[in-house]
Amino acid sequence: ITATPALGNTDVTATSNTDVDTTMQTAEPETTDGGTAMEVTCARPVSPVTATPTERGAVRGGGADVMIEEGGNTFLMIKLQVLDNDDEEILKLSQISLLRGNYERLVHLLLTSHAVYLLTHGPGNKEDTYRIYAKVRMQDIQGCSLIYGGYGFQLAVMKNVAWDFLTGDRDVTDEIVQKMAEASAILGGVDVLHRNAPATAVLPLATAAEAYVSEHMSDSALVDYFLAYTDVPSAIYQSEDMFEGILELKEPGFLSSNWKLQRFVLRGSTLLQFSMSKDDKNPKASVDVAAPDFFCRQVVDAERQHSIDVGNAGITITLAGKAHEIDIWKRALAATHHFVLGVGDDVAAKAPGRHWVLSCAVIAATSLTMCRLNRKANTIAPIMSAALEIVSAVRCPDPQGTMCYVDVDADEGGDSASWCVLFKTRDELVKFASTLSDAWKKLFFVDLPTSGI
Repeated sequence: ITATPALGNTDVTATSNTDVDTTMQTAEPETTDGGTAMEVTCARPVSPVTATPTERGAVRGGGADVMIEEGGNTFLMIKLQVLDNDDEEILKLSQISLLRGNYERLVHLLLTSHAVYLLTHGPGNKEDTYRIYAKVRMQDIQGCSLIYGGYGFQLAVMKNVAWDFLTGDRDVTDEIVQKMAEASAILGGVDVLHRNAPATAVLPLATAAEAYVSEHMSDSALVDYFLAYTDVPSAIYQSEDMFEGILELKEPGFLSSNWKLQRFVLRGSTLLQFSMSKDDKNPKASVDVAAPDFFCRQVVDAERQHSIDVGNAGITITLAGKAHEIDIWKRALAATHHFVLGVGDDVAAKAPGRHWVLSCAVIAATSLTMCRLNRKANTIAPIMSAALEIVSAVRCPDPQGTMCYVDVDADEGGDSASWCVLFKTRDELVKFASTLSDAWKKLFFVDLPTSGI
């Protein structure tokens, strides 16, 4: 998608950059600067938006609000450099994730009375600067529907084209969608709260959690579910298709100038090359992205403006694509090299060095289960499960953080364990611990031991 506005009027046009196997296609817009989001071309240059440390507040991840004080630096810079109209009212600024497959791109969603803006950090990825990433007018929004059980939403910006966002907090999602609906209604747009708007079937977690409990725990009942990241064993992580796409591959050979389209899949920490057939299950080549000598570097090629060399001591392949495609692949490969793909740059900074997988924590009346998400099949499957009677504590090492440990005692023939779980927001962690404690209390009539919460 490319959004090309003159100031005050935005026309959104679609390109062929879409994901496969979806009815409502999710798209990653093109850029001119190598970014991974929408190109916004303005009649005049747009200066970076700068926030002071006090205005930024404690921004910790998806769903976190960025405080904007009336008359403050961020407020004035947004008014002067981002907004098109003097009467455009700032409604909300939140940090959320733009989804592309299982990869997350952290963006700032600026919601105003006239439009939805996506902002990214400015040059050098400085945390105190922002720049326009995308924009769509309220009256151009085709619809909005909840995904991931309310932990995210899908914004239909054109017929058969949509953006998927992950907030990680159901309250934040509801507030964003509600404010968007009110602004759209005032401007005569569609009812964005219409829950049956055409949308990609993106894992209805409530239904999936109910189905899982009904199938596997006939003597129990679903209490609640939470979207979180789970630190999983390497074997599970290596089986996850984290990211995929179609790129041009330069055929090997001295002075070769032949290019062909190939499908690439980032499975765990391995980059796999397949033919264009979706039925092809046998990779033609593979690169170990986690290898110490792995490299991904930009190359100059007279035939392809945007290309990279990827490989290690045993193999090198040259790939080419559009600027935004190459940029997001570089980000995904870099994240995978540090075992943090699937959670985005923000989570990588919080808790590096773990095998994070987006998952669903299912709390039933008698058990706690961490489930992996199968987005293609719209199902969930258990990663690890324990009866509530052997859950012994919930610990948060950082009293202001979003990561916790769930301590599980040994059962018959098993070992004790500490599950590491990471949430998008502090509020979600607190809600999870409280819900788990309430379910535990019904069994033991005392509160579940917690610390740092």
